[in-house]
Amino acid sequence: MGSMIGSEDLSVEGASFREIITAIVKRFARLAGTSTALRIARKVPRLTLDDDGNVLDYDTQDPLGTITLLIDQYEVLYGEVARTLVRQAAQPLAVTDTKLLREVGLFEEPAVPIRLLLVDDHVLFRDGLVSLLEARPDLKVVGQAGSIHEAVTLTRKTVPDLVLMNITLPDGTGTDAIGALLTERPETKIVVLTLHEEDDELFEAIRAGAVGYLSKQVCAAELFKTLQGVMHGEAG
Repeated sequence: MGSMIGSEDLSVEGASFREIITAIVKRFARLAGTSTALRIARKVPRLTLDDDGNVLDYDTQDPLGTITLLIDQYEVLYGEVARTLVRQAAQPLAVTDTKLLREVGLFEEPAVPIRLLLVDDHVLFRDGLVSLLEARPDLKVVGQAGSIHEAVTLTRKTVPDLVLMNITLPDGTGTDAIGALLTERPETKIVVLTLHEEDDELFEAIRAGAVGYLSKQVCAAELFKTLQGVMHGEAG
């Protein structure tokens, strides 16, 4: 058994390091069993734990080194997924010590959902698509519009990252709509929806500034893949 925790370890920072290390060990204990998780963790120099996985002592002069070595030990057994598991273990501590988790490379910034405006004059189709889109945590529908005029007004109000828009609308063509939306907010990416991929208007929409298109008959997986790709700079 290593030395008892020194007086320098009674600080808030010391307690936080203990919490991080303990959380990591207990995460792997749930996955591989306590005895296996402890056997691996006890290979880290100067790291001692009780039989429940609670940290008793660690290298207080190099706590980051202790955490790194601990991750390395688990990575030998689990590969790259070990780092994902470690981050999962550490995230609940972000409520009390975000700065420390950033320091040790275990803090994950909350994903900011893509702000999406849906433009289609068919209400039933639009409602069904909204239900599908809102089930995704990485997408946030910030508005619905049934015309170019409504779309421009909502773009001004909601500042969408992405507009998913029908190729034809009651008050103008796809080209008209794209021009109006990009005039309002040039950085917004526009993907058009169409029933006929050979439509001449589709070609004009791409020329007008749309970054991609999708068939209205596309499956959900392909829809999400295209929208994510567009936001990462890929052509739709």
